[in-house]
Amino acid sequence: MAKLTKAIIAEADKLPRLMMCSIVERKLRAQGIELEGDELAALVDRLLENGDGTFTFGEGNEALRNIDLIFDEEDSKEIERTIANFTEEIPAMVERVIETSGANLFSSLREAWQVEGALQQFDADGFRERLEDRWGEGLDLLRMLLTCAREIGTETDKRHRRSRSRRYANRRFVLTRLHLRACQVADEVITLLENGFADGALARWRTLHEIDVTATVIEDGDEDLALRFIEHDVVEVKKHADDYDEKQVPMGYAPVAPRERKRIEKAYADVIARYGSEFRSEYGWAAKHLNSKRPTFKDLQARANQSGMNTYYKLANFQVHAGARAMFFRLGSLGREMPIAGRSNAGLMEPGQNTAYTLVRITGALVGRLRNLDSMVEMKSILHMRDAIPPAFHRAANRLRRDEARFQKERREKSGGKPAKR
Repeated sequence: MAKLTKAIIAEADKLPRLMMCSIVERKLRAQGIELEGDELAALVDRLLENGDGTFTFGEGNEALRNIDLIFDEEDSKEIERTIANFTEEIPAMVERVIETSGANLFSSLREAWQVEGALQQFDADGFRERLEDRWGEGLDLLRMLLTCAREIGTETDKRHRRSRSRRYANRRFVLTRLHLRACQVADEVITLLENGFADGALARWRTLHEIDVTATVIEDGDEDLALRFIEHDVVEVKKHADDYDEKQVPMGYAPVAPRERKRIEKAYADVIARYGSEFRSEYGWAAKHLNSKRPTFKDLQARANQSGMNTYYKLANFQVHAGARAMFFRLGSLGREMPIAGRSNAGLMEPGQNTAYTLVRITGALVGRLRNLDSMVEMKSILHMRDAIPPAFHRAANRLRRDEARFQKERREKSGGKPAKR
């Protein structure tokens, strides 16, 4: 962009001289004199150099003898008008140059991307292979745990469907849906870990923790609590519709359709009338259960006996929000001062072991009070998997720290004692 700006300024600086050439050429032609381009340019240079007065130019060219070139006020005005018009055109000219240059750059990058993209894919494949060599034991156990959790979820849902009892229908519905979502989020965590994005994995574990806390509170409650959780969706829809009409409509988007708006408002009025004004808050569905008019997530954590995970939860928040802490702390940085901008083979331990712990809790909430022999064996099995995962991740993390320390020592020795940079 700086080069384009300089080019435009350079062209603007040439404009007075170009206008002078045009005027001189016209005045010479009026006297029957035609000059070649180089001669005309040389004459203009002499005129600009000497200003007023008489001077000798073009010796040997009889046509130039005793020529008077008179520049009047109209000539000056013509130059000023031309410069003014050019100045007015600069913004549009710049826009055209930017658009053309941007399109050309995109075209050239797109043409070169076939090779560059293949190289990046090759590098990424190699990175994943090396990461699997180091962290594969823990990742494999985590994959196994997820598979078993999904199978338990499927079997539990089948048992629920076979049951004729409607005693816990609302709670079963909520816990099944929460467990399904938890399995998907756990899969996302594993995918991020496999690709070296530990901070992103911890950020997704944050969602898993929220699902765990909610599922535990729901499992501990009664049918009324589960129904309140289901019907709190009406409050969320109302908030979203209000925010959409307030923020998006002024930007040109169509508002919520009148019929849909009427339906939303009626449903909202019904649930507030049924459950009270405290139902409006973010966790209003739990207000009665927690005996609080405006419960918070910390209240839910305490009821779920998960306050001890709040430190990790806050740590995950750093990677979700744009606060200053995320500039200075990253799981994947391995303690280096310079933050990373891509993949790293460090930091997988915390999100890996946390995901194992949390997924088992959510699965336990789903199985809940359905304590037949099969479910007890299944839960005992995944508890063994959960307990095997943290040591596997710890071993990999310890090996990484030892390898990094050895690498830094070798670099210092090669650089004559200076700190290694990588």
